[in-house]
Amino acid sequence: MREVAKSLAVNAIILTILLVGAGRPGWLAAWVCTGIMGALQMAVILVVYRRTPDLAVERSKIQKGTKQWDKYLVAGAAVIAPLAMFLEAALDRRYGWSAPLPLWIRLGGFFAAVGGGALTFSAMYANRFFANTVRIQTERGHIVVDAGPYAYLRHPGYTGMIAFNLGVPLLLGSWWALLPAGAAAALFVLRTALEDRTLQKELPGYKEYAVRVRKRLVPFVS
Repeated sequence: MREVAKSLAVNAIILTILLVGAGRPGWLAAWVCTGIMGALQMAVILVVYRRTPDLAVERSKIQKGTKQWDKYLVAGAAVIAPLAMFLEAALDRRYGWSAPLPLWIRLGGFFAAVGGGALTFSAMYANRFFANTVRIQTERGHIVVDAGPYAYLRHPGYTGMIAFNLGVPLLLGSWWALLPAGAAAALFVLRTALEDRTLQKELPGYKEYAVRVRKRLVPFVS
């Protein structure tokens, strides 16, 4: 129940930022956006956390052993940049900074957000070590996971998060909100590189896995 309450509170805050910032309580795209986030979070709580209860505990706070650099990256990529993105989109809606986006672009943003969220969900479902922060979870028997999307990408969860963050501004009809969304994406790319380096140094079997699965974020690209 604590996870459900936390999810509802976070989504209520984001919805408030969007609706109050835009000055439009009936802004459909804002309701759709927070609905997508809420549905994905409920799926994690009802499916992933029930399947792996200790993952909920792991993700409930910053655990001992978290890399110091990751505390700053998490704050930037998962908190500051997304909040700036939502606020930017709301103010853009209020003041009309962006020219109206074509419907096909906004639909593309919708599918990018949904698809990105679904990919992150599948990564969490496959990987019981999908922590909030970068650390070697020795006390949880941390091992290399190569099932599900990890058979094709070494960091599919980050791929999903990047797609979600880049899709949301388009769904909300804001070119300007792509600036903080792009900053979040850049931080996730940096985090991927640092996490991958950490895992290759400290997690047994990861070097061999990296040889088998060569792409970190995007098939055929990175």
